[in-house]
Amino acid sequence: MLRIYLLLNLLMIICYLFFGKGDLAIVHSQNNIDNGKTALIYIPDDKVITIKKVIKNDDGFELYSMNPNVPIDKKSNVIILGRVIKSHSENAYD
Repeated sequence: MLRIYLLLNLLMIICYLFFGKGDLAIVHSQNNIDNGKTALIYIPDDKVITIKKVIKNDDGFELYSMNPNVPIDKKSNVIILGRVIKSHSENAYD
């Protein structure tokens, strides 16, 4: 089975105060995600691509930031772009 991994430069992605310019994430391209896993997602209503921990429930999606100071975001329409396999943050060491 061929697996496609995407290496993304997070300069173009909004990740709410955790990732910054030059940070990297390795993302496995897939269109679904297990509850509690971290995913690269597109939020059509906000026109935003971001990385969040995703919980699907009857009302839609709960999106958890890697930054615990950011409140839980609830959305009804989320498109899963892939599962985050690994990330590296230069900012974590500055």
